[in-house]
Amino acid sequence: MFSWLIRDAPQQRLGPLIQRIIRSAKKGRPGAEADALSALIYKYRGNVKTFAWQAIREVIIDRLEGSRRSIKGHEKEAVVRTALLTAIQAFFEKNGSYGKYARIELADREVMIGNETFDVSVNLMDAQGNRVRRILVPIKTRETEGGGHAHLFTRDIKSAMSAAKLDNANDFLIAVIVAKNWSEREKENIRNWADHAAIFDLSPNEFTEFSNEEQGKLSSFVASLLKGQISPKTIMD
Repeated sequence: MFSWLIRDAPQQRLGPLIQRIIRSAKKGRPGAEADALSALIYKYRGNVKTFAWQAIREVIIDRLEGSRRSIKGHEKEAVVRTALLTAIQAFFEKNGSYGKYARIELADREVMIGNETFDVSVNLMDAQGNRVRRILVPIKTRETEGGGHAHLFTRDIKSAMSAAKLDNANDFLIAVIVAKNWSEREKENIRNWADHAAIFDLSPNEFTEFSNEEQGKLSSFVASLLKGQISPKTIMD
């Protein structure tokens, strides 16, 4: 239990540094992670016995809450990934191809661009197997209702879009928001910035699938994209 308490947050901070060590070492360091974490626990062992139960309880609650939110977040990613796959499959069934692209790859995990995370992504490939562009999808869910979170989430989404456009201005961006009582002004801002936006006035616990209306809008957007009828917006649009 004490190892779990000490290890969790430091692992997140040390992870990128450890990976850099492994990549930069001439012969690799397969034991680098175990060495770093065991050294950290050894360093802390003198302090562990001084932890009061109240502090341990708070850390456990915080860890479990983080785990719960992570699980819920992955569930929402699966909903969005399924909706996007449904739109792509519907186009292929109707047209017998992926339009102007030779192949489609739906990533099975989030991607990082700079410091920004995109929960769902699709690679659009040419006949030579090269990636021409991507569809990137940041997902924001909030259990509390509206308020200042709307502005903060909108700011986060715009920051993610800016990072994506700097990396490749040809990528398409779909924003997905699941939250109650979202600011109408912020909804409009997101729709103006994103190539497509799916905004659900729901609690994340209620979000289990795209409604027929939102799935239809997404499928229509994907069809136009694959046919080459639309171009990616710039972040200033």
